[in-house]
Amino acid sequence: MAVKLKKEDNSGKDRPKKIEKNAAFLCVRTVAIRIKSFFVQQWRTSPAVFTAISALVLNFFIEIFCARSIAGGVVNMVSNPLIYLYNSAILFAFLSISLLFRKRFFVFFLISIVWLGLATTNCVLLGFRTTPLSAIDFSIFLTVVPVVKHYLKIWQIILIVLGILVVINAIVRLGIKCPKEKLPTMERILPFMISSSLVIWVTITSSDTGVLPNQFTNIANAYKDYGFVYCFSRSIVDRGIDEPDDYDKEMIDDIVSEIEENDKDYTTHSSVKPNIIFLQLESFFDPKHLKNYGYSGDPTPVFTSLKEKYPSGYLTVPVFGAGTANIEFEALTGMKVSFFGAGEYPYKTVLANKTCESVCYNLKEFGYHTTAIHNNTAVFYGRDIVFANLGFDNFISIENMYGVTYNECGWAKDFCLTGEIMKTLTTTDTLDFIYTITVQGHGRYLSDAEYEKIISVDGVNEDMKEQLSFEYYLNQLREDDEFIGDLTNALSSYDEPVVLVMFGDHLPNFEFTADDLDNGNIFQTEYIIWSNFELIVDDKDLAAYQLYAYVTGLFGLDSGVIASLHRTLSDDDNYLVMLKTLMYDMIYGEGDAFGGVNPYKPTNLVFGIGDYKITGARRFTDTVYVTGVGFTESSVVYINNFKQDTIFINENTLMISSKRYRDGCVLTVKQLCANGHVLNTTKPFYVDIAR
Repeated sequence: MAVKLKKEDNSGKDRPKKIEKNAAFLCVRTVAIRIKSFFVQQWRTSPAVFTAISALVLNFFIEIFCARSIAGGVVNMVSNPLIYLYNSAILFAFLSISLLFRKRFFVFFLISIVWLGLATTNCVLLGFRTTPLSAIDFSIFLTVVPVVKHYLKIWQIILIVLGILVVINAIVRLGIKCPKEKLPTMERILPFMISSSLVIWVTITSSDTGVLPNQFTNIANAYKDYGFVYCFSRSIVDRGIDEPDDYDKEMIDDIVSEIEENDKDYTTHSSVKPNIIFLQLESFFDPKHLKNYGYSGDPTPVFTSLKEKYPSGYLTVPVFGAGTANIEFEALTGMKVSFFGAGEYPYKTVLANKTCESVCYNLKEFGYHTTAIHNNTAVFYGRDIVFANLGFDNFISIENMYGVTYNECGWAKDFCLTGEIMKTLTTTDTLDFIYTITVQGHGRYLSDAEYEKIISVDGVNEDMKEQLSFEYYLNQLREDDEFIGDLTNALSSYDEPVVLVMFGDHLPNFEFTADDLDNGNIFQTEYIIWSNFELIVDDKDLAAYQLYAYVTGLFGLDSGVIASLHRTLSDDDNYLVMLKTLMYDMIYGEGDAFGGVNPYKPTNLVFGIGDYKITGARRFTDTVYVTGVGFTESSVVYINNFKQDTIFINENTLMISSKRYRDGCVLTVKQLCANGHVLNTTKPFYVDIAR
């Protein structure tokens, strides 16, 4: 007889563990409920206390995002407790605005989301550059959109867009459902009035006593030392140049008189009047300045050789790892960008609608034709507008270049610039000033790219990804070095005197410190003055804002008040004070330095150089071939001002569908930027099929 055994019940053995887990869960839940109840009670009974606590917590999370680590956020808070409290007070002033509204929780949530969003954006940006987020970045947002693809992958862009949509949805839903609440008038008004008044008083007092700096000489360090909230807030309101003490016409007249008196003793080094080319090299420097790094070969053999043969020196620049437009501004105008507001790009503020003294305007007095060349989009940093206000006659951007090749990151390679420079020299019938801006060395530096590796490195750090990124940069650098050799070879055989001033705009965006460099300065690149004729000049270290005045002064091209100041009074104790005063007078003041009337008028900037026109059109069944001169991959055909899908064949031929092509229709070709902005348009071509 079979006996059915009763299955042993082991559930009782697990019961104590389940009870322990349930007890732990209940404990955590109880604590969470109490915390929630505490905050809800504070929100309803003591909204000012709730806002103060929230400001402290919010600032803590902001510090974590900006430090890009929890440990870094804690260190910032502990090492600078007064700065942490000051930044929290600024947040309290912002958050207390919510108390003025009946839907105060909605406004409170909205303000918190904005600050967290700014901190998150800053966190992402610091992964690609060393310059923190500032208010001016939002003014260049639309021009940056076309280059986002160089930094983010498609799936990352999709996630960001989805995240933004989720946040917007949450804000809208909360705005609809959030209940209205009443508070006594004094409880609504006093927190904001007291906190904002206190913050303003502390800020003014601290600035006057030097606790808070009047200028950010290093914006990245300023954000670390004084907090994201303060620095970003200051970037919103801090614009332009502060008016100097005792500023008046007499002060300007005294400065100009002193310049003129000293300018009489200035001597030139050469009687030659050469074509002058400035070559601004993106993220270019000699990696051999890095200590404890080893390379499989010299990353910059051409540049190294030229340094030994031609005048050269260190060039002090205002930024590290990013900020090309501000180095460009200094090199073109002779003005010091740190005299402007925190994180300000003069290209996006004053120069968007105002002219100022520049190397272009000064050289025009000596008969020079001025051209800017950049193998990137014309609208980046608003150059399509700014260059007219700096005195350029022509601007050749990538939209006007033919046969451009690209690196693995999507940036245009710089070899194409040799042809554009030589074309400019041969097209004009006057002396030329050509300002060329390269882009190949631009970040992001890939760690997973497939390319022919010429240079390898040892000693970066234990992070293999960082080493691979640096090796990618080195190989881009090597190609740029070869481009320099190609350009100097072409210029050597040119039948007019040429001076080529080449310099790095800033160091690349890697975690270098001053201790890693043998020159001990992350704000120094190098420059070389190459020429195809004999030029005997001693090596000299310069700042970017002194460069053009120094070069033009070598040849007696001594026009311009600011340029003369650099040439004659750079050793004076009041040199920088005089420079700042002149800058204020010319841009924001009465213009007494040039008689009260700005002599610089915007130029009629022409995009591209040489012929750009339609010469014919012929129909073949379903297609039309438009022939002409000066076409590029950015050329688009329009029929009766309607945009056509255009296929680029070569620099003389474009192909479109014949659907709208009719006898008597009008053809034009336009050069379009990636964002759809039209740079230039051909003259109309009237179709006469019978012809």
